[in-house]
Amino acid sequence: MTAAVETSRLLAASALVVITGGGPGIMEAGNRGAREAGGASFGLGIESLTLIQTGKISHFPIVLYGKEDWDGLLEWVRNTMLAERTISSEDLDLIAISDSPEEIRDIVVGAISDGKQLEKREEAARRATRKAYERQRDGG
Repeated sequence: MTAAVETSRLLAASALVVITGGGPGIMEAGNRGAREAGGASFGLGIESLTLIQTGKISHFPIVLYGKEDWDGLLEWVRNTMLAERTISSEDLDLIAISDSPEEIRDIVVGAISDGKQLEKREEAARRATRKAYERQRDGG
């Protein structure tokens, strides 16, 4: 949890709003780190990725902390969801993984500074999502 507090503190100190799931544990630590740095935070669940895919929100970097913790899930996502074409490789490009609070801050600040790159990745994911939906709808 120390990394969550530190990551949130670094993001809030960079004048960014911290978004967490709003619950206890790591999410609470994220909120605490933002508060300690005098920053703002608010809760939002994992549906963020779906909101990006469907174009409801944009310019929103998603960074997962703890490569070892997320490896199993991401392996399943690649081997199952990607293999079954329920998601696209572009969807996976929307997610960054890091073990360093400083790197996470740099990823987020960099995404904001270079919004065009993030916008291109998001648009590619949206196109792939539409294409997959149409393929499924048409029975293909």
